[in-house]
Amino acid sequence: MLDLFSFGGANAEFEGLLQSVSAEVWKLLAVHHRLSDADGRFRARLLEEKKRLAAAAPAGDKLRILQELADQGEYDNPEELIALALEAPPKDYQSEYAIFTPLASKYPEELSRAIVARLLRGDTLPIFASRFVGVAAAEHPAGNRIGKCRA
Repeated sequence: MLDLFSFGGANAEFEGLLQSVSAEVWKLLAVHHRLSDADGRFRARLLEEKKRLAAAAPAGDKLRILQELADQGEYDNPEELIALALEAPPKDYQSEYAIFTPLASKYPEELSRAIVARLLRGDTLPIFASRFVGVAAAEHPAGNRIGKCRA
């Protein structure tokens, strides 16, 4: 019903309904609505609820929520995003692509450092993340330095 009012141009009715929405409904709205599709007071309340969800979410869901917030300029902690991405259990190529490509584009230096640090500790990498690092031949020592991610 909120969708109908929101996208149907019934702004006054929509604003009135928002005042009586329960916490459970806000949670559902935060899960199913993107910030990019919201504005005004609805966006502000949706943002608040998404932050609340992220704080209590398991790592995979938290990463998805925080990436959405970062895309909208509402969150900027590349270290946390990258740590969550590197710890997320691998699902498939498409999901890893959707996680790592934006990170490599937005935070190339931070992602490079995190990947190299994991490799130096002997930790494993998600398969897709390994495409952002390479090893140079011994005769090319300049290539064996930490550099920007290749997106």
